[in-house]
Amino acid sequence: MIAVENLRKEFFVPEILPGPFGTFRSLLSRRGKTVTAVDGISFQIAPGEFLGYIGPNGAGKSTTIKMLTGILHPTAGLVSVLGRSPQRERRQERRFIPMRITGPQSPTGAAASGKSDRRRFWPT
Repeated sequence: MIAVENLRKEFFVPEILPGPFGTFRSLLSRRGKTVTAVDGISFQIAPGEFLGYIGPNGAGKSTTIKMLTGILHPTAGLVSVLGRSPQRERRQERRFIPMRITGPQSPTGAAASGKSDRRRFWPT
């Protein structure tokens, strides 16, 4: 069973300062804003149930999946996969939830090209 309760994830996005050395000065500055990627979602998935997770770009779908697999730690809220915390027991969780992010930004680009990953790295 997968249980998610009041899940929230925030990221700090630094402000890029203007000027020829703005990027460098931004590295030394603490100015920026907090962006909320996932805001208070809750759901449960019982054994044998299937879930379709759809939404517009930037809705927090991938961020939620990454928190379910332990790749990201939530800012607030609880995640339980088969009674375990994915953030504390990531190595054990990988056996139960295999995850692979593909898409135009991924190193393999498999989703964008429609080709298998195998062809990109290992010639046939």
